[in-house]
Amino acid sequence: MRNRKKLYCVLLLVFLGSLSINQALFGQIRAGASFLKELPGARVKSMALSQTSEIDDAHAIFSNPGAAGFLREWHWAATYSTWIADVYYASFILNKRIRNPISNQTRFSVGVLYQGVPDFDSSDKVTPNASANDFLFALSIGQPLTVLSDNISFGANLKYFKSTLDTYNASAFVTDVGLLARTPKFRLGNPLFNYGILTAGVALTQLGSDLKFDRAGTPLPKTLRTGVSFYAGTHSGVQLQLSTDYYEIKDEPGVFGVGAEFSFGNLLSINCGYKFKSDLMDKFSVGGAIRLDDIRTSQRSVLPGRNNGLKLALATVGEGEFFSRTYRGEVNHLPVGPEYFEFIYPANGDTVIEKNITFNWEKSRDPDLFDDVKYTLLVERDSLKLENLVTSYDKFSGEFYTNLNNADSIYYVAVNCILDTVKVPVSGSGDYYWTVIATDKNQHHRFIEKNNSHVSRFFIPTPDVEIRDIQFEYSPWITTDDYHGDLLVEVANIGTRVAEDFTIVLSDSTLPSFQIAVNGDKEKKNRQLIKQKVEELKPSQTTVIRVPWNTSYLGAHKLSAIADFENVLEESNEANNTTRRIFYTIPKGTFLTDDQVTILENAQQTIDIPMVTEVYFDPELSKVRPEFIYKTNFEPYLRLLATRLKANPGTQVSLQGFADPNSENSSISLANDRAQAVRDTLIQLGAGAAQIKLLPGEVFKRRRVPANPQDAAWVFEERRCVKIFAESADEEILFQPIRQTYNEEEVVPVAFDSKIKTALPISDVYFTCSKSTTRDSINIKHSVKAKNIIGEYNWEINEQKLQSWLNINVGYQFMLKDSLGRDFKTREKETETQEKLFHKGHRIVLPMQFAKTEPIYKFYWDLVIKQAKEILDNPNWHFKLTGHACAVGPSGVNARLSNQRVKRFDSSFRIFLKKNNPEVYKQIVTRLNRPKGFGENEPLAIKFSGAEKLIIGDNMNPIGRKLNRRIEVEFYNLGKR
Repeated sequence: MRNRKKLYCVLLLVFLGSLSINQALFGQIRAGASFLKELPGARVKSMALSQTSEIDDAHAIFSNPGAAGFLREWHWAATYSTWIADVYYASFILNKRIRNPISNQTRFSVGVLYQGVPDFDSSDKVTPNASANDFLFALSIGQPLTVLSDNISFGANLKYFKSTLDTYNASAFVTDVGLLARTPKFRLGNPLFNYGILTAGVALTQLGSDLKFDRAGTPLPKTLRTGVSFYAGTHSGVQLQLSTDYYEIKDEPGVFGVGAEFSFGNLLSINCGYKFKSDLMDKFSVGGAIRLDDIRTSQRSVLPGRNNGLKLALATVGEGEFFSRTYRGEVNHLPVGPEYFEFIYPANGDTVIEKNITFNWEKSRDPDLFDDVKYTLLVERDSLKLENLVTSYDKFSGEFYTNLNNADSIYYVAVNCILDTVKVPVSGSGDYYWTVIATDKNQHHRFIEKNNSHVSRFFIPTPDVEIRDIQFEYSPWITTDDYHGDLLVEVANIGTRVAEDFTIVLSDSTLPSFQIAVNGDKEKKNRQLIKQKVEELKPSQTTVIRVPWNTSYLGAHKLSAIADFENVLEESNEANNTTRRIFYTIPKGTFLTDDQVTILENAQQTIDIPMVTEVYFDPELSKVRPEFIYKTNFEPYLRLLATRLKANPGTQVSLQGFADPNSENSSISLANDRAQAVRDTLIQLGAGAAQIKLLPGEVFKRRRVPANPQDAAWVFEERRCVKIFAESADEEILFQPIRQTYNEEEVVPVAFDSKIKTALPISDVYFTCSKSTTRDSINIKHSVKAKNIIGEYNWEINEQKLQSWLNINVGYQFMLKDSLGRDFKTREKETETQEKLFHKGHRIVLPMQFAKTEPIYKFYWDLVIKQAKEILDNPNWHFKLTGHACAVGPSGVNARLSNQRVKRFDSSFRIFLKKNNPEVYKQIVTRLNRPKGFGENEPLAIKFSGAEKLIIGDNMNPIGRKLNRRIEVEFYNLGKR
């Protein structure tokens, strides 16, 4: 914007310069009113009327009304001169800046010009003497065109002119318009002339209607004036002005004139000028001036007041061909100090809320062309200090300079300010007062002023911070740490000014009725949680300070928040700076179970049941019974044998049938039919025909019938049979015992260990176990006043849903609601459910040879030894030998026989073990308990928990009786489930 304004100025100067060499613009009609051609003032006379581009002469408005916009704040001047034939000339002009709503730079001028002619005899005494005079009253206005630039001014004059000649007179209204431009002061770099200013002007003057004395009209001397001036110098040193004008008056040829002025320290001036194509007067003019002001004279010795000066000027034009030398004198009263300027911001009575106040005032101007203005800003809380400063200046008191030099006592001082703004950090509230002193290079001072006051007051309101509330945003998670949630401190500024750099303090006091320490922490029961500085809080602004609340004491706590803890703010109300609230801590503790839990225990029993190598038949029949083909409690023998034969095609069995003469019509044929029936069954079940050999059938010899009919029936039944034989090499393959496994399942509850402590009574408490889309909720019974949930709580799983919960990760969570309605929970943890297998025992049933202590098949020794070695790795395993009998015969006899048999077998086993496995003999026998016989009291069976049994050796059928006549090697586990 500044560059654009400079461009306007340069373009205007070029344009005006071009006008200064234009030819005449008016026709050659002779004009009258020669009085209007004369310019008032001695200085202009001495410079050959080169005044169109003048910017510092009150009389310049008659050459160019545009000069009014650049004149001093006020200025009056008077001129007097005598001319030819005792004609005298006098003028008075007054210029003043008048502020108005449109502009504060508008200048108004009023001027009076008079020319008088003494009485003269115009008719050689025929008529009375005549007289003549001319009178001019002028009003002028000048205004800088600030829209374009502060350095371009437009002006206009409105003049009333009256001319009297004897009894004739004529009058007219005359107008002038003009435009004047100047450059800002620029540096020349010359030690004698440091700065320069260039000006240019153009004006049209004496515009109006013809002047009529009688009937005929006489045109006004319309004039076009252009001019350029160059100013150079320093304020206190030498100054130079070079001016040139070109003007054309109606009916007259154009005139070109140049003028110069040499000034010395604004004290003495010498002027000279030269007009080309001049009138009858001499072309050369000369003059001089002296200026007195309060810098060079004692105060009030010349003129009252200060910051003004008196300038006296004298000019003379040399004698011409027809006229003698004339003189013109001039007196000026003018300001020489900074001009009037006003407060802008803060205005008087303003309320200011900014943190840093930007003081702003109008620019003042020093009227001397090469002078500068600097400012001193004074801000004070005591208005009396500033008033005393102003008063001491008005009274011409030396205290003013003393007070000004001691300005350090003022609240804030900014000196030598070039700009019209200063940013000042102001702290504290209340009334403040400020003033500005403009000072030029000659130490002329001018106080800022508005409405007749040199001091302006503004008010800085007080902030008012209050703690609106303290809220507890509790954590919903039950943990073992000391974090309970966040405390939210709401701070507001309800005042009208920014609150700055104040401190918020939040304190925690444990109430004495609740002092349950978590984790044994020994923290203080009264402590400061935070001390936080708030840098800025604007009016009506609210901020929330979030503070994590950590405490090891469960129970009630009193939280206190204090704003402006260090009392740095001036507030209108400090009672609202403190707020207190009571909050209760959240529950703390654990609710846990193992990472892996057993929900199903499986007590497993295994038993090696011997292969029964006899097939029994009903009397006189050769049809194979179903129990030998179809499954009952275990795999049917013939089906199992056929499977083994098929799997081992190199093996063979021999079948021999038998008939009983005691219980049927026995015959060899019946015996052979029975063997054939067994063979056919094996082939049907998958055995190869070549693997089955038939031996000749036999009929048992008739025997004595037992006294007990039941015994007799059982004995005879076992004689109606087919016996199965195999080579010794094939026995271990085909007659291996049958491994049966029996599982007893038990649902096990999951135990959770709870160690939860609370500060308030509990209204509701439960825990959940969940998987994907299923959740099981378990309520915990508690008393109404309970504050702790401590103990073991079980999750009982519904047996019907057990399988869906088995072998998966189950999430569990503890839930609690306290008497305030607050909900809490533990973070979800997981446990892996599993089935626990407990090998309860293993039994090897040994089919015994009749009246012998060795097993029927030798490979049974290897089975027993192998199993005995396996248990050595687990100290909980032991084994024992038990003898059993079927129900045939008296029970007492059976008990004695079974006991004798097991003892004999125990001896045989130890001998065999020591002989064949001496390296583990001692280890094994230490796990072997004493043998014991049970007779027929314990048929072969699987025992479950309680009294439940699964009978395998049923004495009511021949297979059961065969199995009951046995030695058992019973391995059992003493370990816990």
